[in-house]
Amino acid sequence: MVNRKNLAYEKRLSLLHFLLQRYTKNGALARGALAAGAAFVSVVKSTVSWLWRGWHLKHVASLNGKWDVTSGKKIMHDPLS
Repeated sequence: MVNRKNLAYEKRLSLLHFLLQRYTKNGALARGALAAGAAFVSVVKSTVSWLWRGWHLKHVASLNGKWDVTSGKKIMHDPLS
């Protein structure tokens, strides 16, 4: 098993796409998606859960306009205004 610190960027990206395909319309992952994702990239389920939680929180915050996902910094003002 590979731990999350040694998980290559390409594997993380493929895991994200794998999980997004299993994201339901009601805003949750399909049943068993985390376990299937863990098997997909050969890590434990808790690693996939940890990564998904971080991605999901960044996504929700970016939809609210309070978080710049690219840099990880809070936006103080709108640069276009």
